[in-house]
Amino acid sequence: MYGWGGSSTICNLLEKREYLGHTINFKTRKHFKDKKSHYVPEDEWTIFENTHEAIIDQQTFDLVQKIRGNVRRYPDGWGGEAAPPLTGLLYCADCGGKMYVHRTNNGKRISQYTCSQYTKVPCGTLCKTQHRINEDVVLSLVSEMLKAIAEYAKHDRAEFVRVVQEAQSSQQTAEVRKQRTRLATAKQRVSELEVLLCKIYEDNILGKLSDSRYATLDAQYEKEQSELTAEISVLEKAVKSYEKHEKDADRFIALIDKYENFDKLTIAMLNEFIEKILVHERDRKGSIQTTQEVEIYFNFVGRFVPPGVWRSGADPGGIRRNPQARGTQGQTSSELLEA
Repeated sequence: MYGWGGSSTICNLLEKREYLGHTINFKTRKHFKDKKSHYVPEDEWTIFENTHEAIIDQQTFDLVQKIRGNVRRYPDGWGGEAAPPLTGLLYCADCGGKMYVHRTNNGKRISQYTCSQYTKVPCGTLCKTQHRINEDVVLSLVSEMLKAIAEYAKHDRAEFVRVVQEAQSSQQTAEVRKQRTRLATAKQRVSELEVLLCKIYEDNILGKLSDSRYATLDAQYEKEQSELTAEISVLEKAVKSYEKHEKDADRFIALIDKYENFDKLTIAMLNEFIEKILVHERDRKGSIQTTQEVEIYFNFVGRFVPPGVWRSGADPGGIRRNPQARGTQGQTSSELLEA
C-alpha cells in the first residue's frame, strides 16, 4: 500500500521501470561501515527485461522522464503557477546555455526567456547578450510550424514522407560520419597508448627511465587511456543507435497524425515534438523593429522545415519573427513568409 501523503510517492511511481515489464535487481548495497543499504548508480543495476506484462510503453515512459528532467520549479499546491511549458527546451544559439524564464516585466505578468549564461558574474562574459524572447512568441512559432507540417502532410502524403526521410537521413549521415571518424581516431590512440605503456615499463625495468619519471608518464597515459575508453563506449552506442533510428521518420509522421489541433500546445505535446529550440539574438539588439531567428529541432527528424513554406534569409532551417511596430519591447508576432 502506498502512502499518498506527499508528492515524493508520485515521483517514485513515475520513475519505476518495473511498470515497463522489467525486473530490476541490486539497486542497493550494504555499506561495510554502517551495515545499512545504500542506493547504487543505475549502471550497476541488473535489469531483466520483459519478465512480466508491461502497463506502460517505453515511449510514454521516456516522455515522462524528459518532462520531469526539464522541470526544476513545480507548483506549490497553493495556487502557485504551473511550470512554464517551454522549460528545458530553449537554448542560446551562441553559447549553448539553457534559457531561463522570467515572469515579470515592468510589473506585467509576461513570461520571457533569457540566456542563463549572460547573467553569471561577471555579467556578459560567458554570453555577450541576453537573447531575450517572449514565451508566447515561441509557442506561436511552434504552433504555426506544426500546422504547416500537418497541412503539408495532408496535401501530399507521399511527398511529405519522402522529404521527412531525406531530411532525417542527411542530418544523421553527416553526424554519424563525424562520430565514426572520431571513433577510429580514438581506437587508434588507445592502441598507441598501450604500446607506450609497455615501452616505458620496459625502459624502467632496464634502468633507462627513472622511477619518478615512469610514475608520471604511467599516470598520464593511464588517465588519457581511461578517458578515451569512456569516449569510445559512448561513440559506439551512438553509431549503433543510428541503425535503430532509421524508422524515426515513420514515428514523426505517426506523431503528426496523432493530433488534429495545434492551437493549444500542452507540455506533453511540446516534449513529444520538440527536441530543442535555439534562439538567436535580435538583428538589432534592443530594437522593436527588427527580426530574430529561431531554430526548431524536432524529435526523430531534427531540424525539418516543409519546402516552400518558411524563409529565413540565408538559412533555410531557421525561422525569423518580426516584432510588432507598437507595444512594449518584447511583444512580438511571428511572420509566415512564402518562399
